Amino acid sequence: MKRILLAIPAASAADAQAVRQATVAVRSNRIRLHGPYECFEAPHSVSRPTNFHHLELIPMRLAIPFFVLSFAWTMPLFGQSSSVTATLSLSAPSPTCTITTVSNLDYGTVEKPGSGAGSVVIHAQTGTRSSSTLSVSGSASAGQTRLSGTNVANYNVSRSFPATLNNSGSSLTYSGAWSQAATSGGTYTLIRGAAYSGTAGGAGTSFSHFFRFGGTVSGITLSKSNGTYTGTITTTAACN
Repeated sequence: MKRILLAIPAASAADAQAVRQATVAVRSNRIRLHGPYECFEAPHSVSRPTNFHHLELIPMRLAIPFFVLSFAWTMPLFGQSSSVTATLSLSAPSPTCTITTVSNLDYGTVEKPGSGAGSVVIHAQTGTRSSSTLSVSGSASAGQTRLSGTNVANYNVSRSFPATLNNSGSSLTYSGAWSQAATSGGTYTLIRGAAYSGTAGGAGTSFSHFFRFGGTVSGITLSKSNGTYTGTITTTAACN
């Protein structure tokens, strides 16, 4: 095998030095270059080294870094920014209220008259019981409800009275009355009509208001059935 030194242009002085050390082996009428480079082949018929000027060796170790460097150099650099908006909406606290039963309206025990008709009254303002014609006994009490709430500025309470108190097909006439006060044991004011409106402290406050129920039961005669007569008083409340 014959070895020949071959001079080939290089990209730098370092590459030129490495190229000058490359060897050429002549085998099977073809020239093959050996060294730390990408290999190229050329026809053996070339008689002068100067004819090999078109064969440029590119060191493999330099090809990839050179490509990456060129790519990074050509990438445009832009400053990027974004913005996020934070929002929060505040609203006033929601008003809430409830109405609950404190005590039931109880007339106690009323004795029927031997003749004629009689009636019994529980006064809505005072809660006391009285009758001018009938004998009454046992404990008696006015009915009472309590309205309470928070964050309430205004409220409205309405009531519904039954027309009669009933027992097994027998009935007594009932005429209801009600009153209101700021405290349970306070002075009650008679309410005219079926609804009452009031004001409270609004957001951040709580309140209570009391309603008392009484009225007159009439049409009590000897012919009425013995036993307990009942009816239902309903109250509803709205707050804002």
